Amino acid sequence: MGVQGAVRSCDGGILLDVDVTPSAKSDVFPDGYNEWRERIDVRVQAPAEGGEANRALCELVAARLGIEAAEVGIQQGHKSTRKRVLARGLTPEQALERLQEGQP
Repeated sequence: MGVQGAVRSCDGGILLDVDVTPSAKSDVFPDGYNEWRERIDVRVQAPAEGGEANRALCELVAARLGIEAAEVGIQQGHKSTRKRVLARGLTPEQALERLQEGQP
């Protein structure tokens, strides 16, 4: 999976560019990569109401990257399906390795 274009370094961690599908049948991260948009596709079961999908996204990202949910937040796109997620305490290399674990 070529997600490198969606992961970059920032002060204290990394930024992930994602496209989120709320109200999905299952939670999946990563769920593919859109090369044209340079975004990682994500599906969450939570609806896009009252910040539920954003919370679910942060929990899903944290679980996959092996960090606490408190270390993950939405930096941009709170009310959009296109989001920029901040994950503190990781390098891009660590994140890419963890994202590619178990991928074909």
